[in-house]
Amino acid sequence: MSEAQRGRSAATKAVSVAAALMAQLVLGSPRDLTIPAAASGIPSGAKCDGATDDAAAIQRAIDLGSVDLPAGATCVVAKAIAIPSNRAIVGHGATLKLKSGASDHVLKNADLTGGNTNIRVQGLVIDHNGAATGGNTIAILLNNVTHSTVTDNTILNARVHAVELANGSTDNVVSRNLIDTFGSSSIGTGITAFRGSQRNTIAGKHHSQRCRRHLRHSDRRCERRRCGLATFQS
Repeated sequence: MSEAQRGRSAATKAVSVAAALMAQLVLGSPRDLTIPAAASGIPSGAKCDGATDDAAAIQRAIDLGSVDLPAGATCVVAKAIAIPSNRAIVGHGATLKLKSGASDHVLKNADLTGGNTNIRVQGLVIDHNGAATGGNTIAILLNNVTHSTVTDNTILNARVHAVELANGSTDNVVSRNLIDTFGSSSIGTGITAFRGSQRNTIAGKHHSQRCRRHLRHSDRRCERRRCGLATFQS
């Protein structure tokens, strides 16, 4: 290979690397490598019987490490589970349900002021129980969060929004969630990102039972404009 060819090859590689880095910045780049392995099964002290308040037991578990809830479990929580950085809460169709009469989110990041990074919420049924709860609360609130993912969940009965990325949340991915009824307080949307949140990727098919008659797999306009599944505000 001539000197000129080697120079062109090096330049091509440099451009390719730069393009890949730029794509990560634009589309968001969740960093999953530092999330520790999840402890599988119902957390110690929790019953997940659909009646007992399991919030304290689940909170203790996720403070110590990631949580993997088993299929068939229904864990009722009277207050939001606060997820620290570098943690995952995953399930295989397991349900997290806000207790009737409570006024809180179901899941939120732990540090709403300083922010968190590298959180994963996946494979859960999250029932905000909006008609039976109060306040302008969110099913999943990520406030000042970076490099995190919310994927493959079913989100039911959100009081206001199903997922909110707020106050500088950047480089996050929200994808492939089924959202069934949101805005019980009449002001909600499915997924919203605002107050300086940027470079977040909202991708895949977010379906809403609330307006399923409008949905066509190829029609993103239908999802956003008629169903209110994604809103973006500065």
